[in-house]
Amino acid sequence: MDEEKYLNNESAAIESLSGSVVSLLLNEGKAVIPELGYLELKVFPGKRTVLFRAAKNAAQFSDSEDPIQSQIYDNLTIPLKEGKIVTLPEVGIFHPIKKADGSSHISYTMSPALRKLLNGGEKKDKVVPQEEKKRRSVQMNTGTQRGIIALVGIFVLILIVFLPGSKIIVFLILGFYLPRFFQFKKRDTRNLQLLWAYHLIFCIYYYYFLRADSYTYYLNAAGRMTSQDFWESITTQGTEFINAICFLLVKAGLSSYFSLFLFFSLLGQIAITLLYKIILTVIPFNSRWGKIQLFPFLLFLPNLHLWTVAVGKDTLLFLCIILVAYGFIRISKRFPLVVMGLLLSFWIRPHVTLILLVSFGFAYAISSKISISQRTFMLIFLIAAAGLILPSVLNFVQMDELSVDELEQFSDRQAAGLSDAGSSVDLASYPFPLKVFTFLYRPLFFDINGIPALIISFENLLWLLLSIRVLRNRFFATFKAAPLVVQGSFLFFIMGVLVFCMSMSNLGIIIRQRNMFLPGLILFILWSFSYKKELTLKRKYA
Repeated sequence: MDEEKYLNNESAAIESLSGSVVSLLLNEGKAVIPELGYLELKVFPGKRTVLFRAAKNAAQFSDSEDPIQSQIYDNLTIPLKEGKIVTLPEVGIFHPIKKADGSSHISYTMSPALRKLLNGGEKKDKVVPQEEKKRRSVQMNTGTQRGIIALVGIFVLILIVFLPGSKIIVFLILGFYLPRFFQFKKRDTRNLQLLWAYHLIFCIYYYYFLRADSYTYYLNAAGRMTSQDFWESITTQGTEFINAICFLLVKAGLSSYFSLFLFFSLLGQIAITLLYKIILTVIPFNSRWGKIQLFPFLLFLPNLHLWTVAVGKDTLLFLCIILVAYGFIRISKRFPLVVMGLLLSFWIRPHVTLILLVSFGFAYAISSKISISQRTFMLIFLIAAAGLILPSVLNFVQMDELSVDELEQFSDRQAAGLSDAGSSVDLASYPFPLKVFTFLYRPLFFDINGIPALIISFENLLWLLLSIRVLRNRFFATFKAAPLVVQGSFLFFIMGVLVFCMSMSNLGIIIRQRNMFLPGLILFILWSFSYKKELTLKRKYA
């Protein structure tokens, strides 16, 4: 009986120690192992892991009066110094290894339970005990990838030069090969390749059944526009700028409507790939809503693809918005991407550029995770940029000044101009909250006038239900804890909705315009579910 009681007590002590270590990792990002080193929580794109760091100065980890540290010292440090292997089921295996010179080091292998806890059920990674083998493996994989990319580049060049009509084949191949350029894992590569195949379905549907403005852009570029027209259009914002871009692409070899259309579809897929990368980088946990795994499910919703396949402003502007968001993840290294996204969007829809500057500028200003000097520099840049483009924005929307009266007149003009396009709604008579609701969640089932409207109604119902769930989940605390890119994107979504809902009176155009703000909603929904899961885990191991 005494032996059984001893074993039970020892098991309880190990379980308690495991919980303490996990709690330290989740709350502080570090768990000190006195006199030996510490475990450190590391966050990589799409993955969180725990590494053991040997102590450079063993003395700094000793003589701790913390009861948890005493518990770790008694149950972990002492056995390891005696050369014993220690297993903590929820943390991992600690294995002291003797070197040839008589010294020793600790080899740590993270447990499947901790890996699943940190990464929401990811499959177990292969563990290679020797660091040298790990480094060589990474170098070999990187070299192999570069070699494959070089070979594909040569193959693409041969196709373009020697094979008539090869550009279509090239774009199809590039769409499937695109994830390789970002070095995604196999699972994510398969998801993105499936997204590209799904994207192509909407490409074909739009090409044959919708066409709309996209075919007009092609006709202007292929036959109606002269070189003189090009130089005038390339410096004119809006539709004329897109005409000039299409003219350049046609002259560069995209002479058929389908090749030009497929090129724009590839640009849309690049934007979706970058959005996928953003989600992997900033969202720690992939959560479920009922039986639905939210990521990548939300990226398969129809509207995200329907309006990012066609020749025109919508596809290019969507790419610009994603470039800005992707650049803000590591602004010091990706600043050129931010500038490129802002400049290109300025020539497409300058008022959207202004909303981007204000939303991300405000997010940068309130972020406590960024130094004051960095915030000051970025704020000066963004405020100066907003001030420079404001006159162009007012001219583009035909306003004399930025005032309440001018905004009301602009909204009335836009609503009147768009009410003749079919599927019109009398937004002018709606109170402001109903205007916002209409822009966000209609058409719904009472607006159905065909199969496309029915499909869109199901999607809008999903957004409505998810939005209610997010609002109930400590909304302000969730926003405050969000990474900068999530805050900026969501502010862009909020500001865009508030501005655009005032000037839309046609459900078809509302759906189309709303699409460019969807990334902000997607990111915040995923972050809200992830943050709730993180808080639950912290409470569990507190």
